[in-house]
Amino acid sequence: MRALDSLDDRIRQHMDKHRIVGLAASVICGGRSVWSGGYGWANIERRIPVTENTVFRIASNSKTVVATAVMQLVEKGLCRIDQDAGELLGYPVRNPKYPDHPVTLKQLMTHTSGLQDEYVRFAVDSRSENPPRSRLTDLLLPDGPYYTDRLWGTGCPATRTASNIRTWEPSYWPPWSRSSRRNGSTNTAGSTF
Repeated sequence: MRALDSLDDRIRQHMDKHRIVGLAASVICGGRSVWSGGYGWANIERRIPVTENTVFRIASNSKTVVATAVMQLVEKGLCRIDQDAGELLGYPVRNPKYPDHPVTLKQLMTHTSGLQDEYVRFAVDSRSENPPRSRLTDLLLPDGPYYTDRLWGTGCPATRTASNIRTWEPSYWPPWSRSSRRNGSTNTAGSTF
């Protein structure tokens, strides 16, 4: 336990040095958590402390995690890269303009599903609660409270016109760079596992 006390001290020193408002940490040994701790504030204004159960927004770091996890599931034979994401989620994931074209894991991960980043209200509301109560069905299903027709682009899934690239991005960026900035597809792919 002395090592964990030292870790606790080092975390606090690191937070002070780098002016970190809040963080959670955990030590995993043999696949089991042997220590967890919360430090600082999850919300300074409302004086909500960080606990070991605080949910943090990790933003685009999730894209690498999601892609790795999906490919591990594919390697284990638990899903296929060309599988309809709706089969895994338990509800249909379809561009309403192309209801006969399933949205696949590959399309979600390569940003060719047609999903656009039209979910600001959903993101803001889900971040105001910890843990979030909003569900992806609230956004993706037409009767969901966050659904909007702008969620889907005009192109058929898996075609160049279904790319999630926005016109505001500089045209001189390479295509892989432009399309890698979309989040809606990654969020949906992540929900499959």
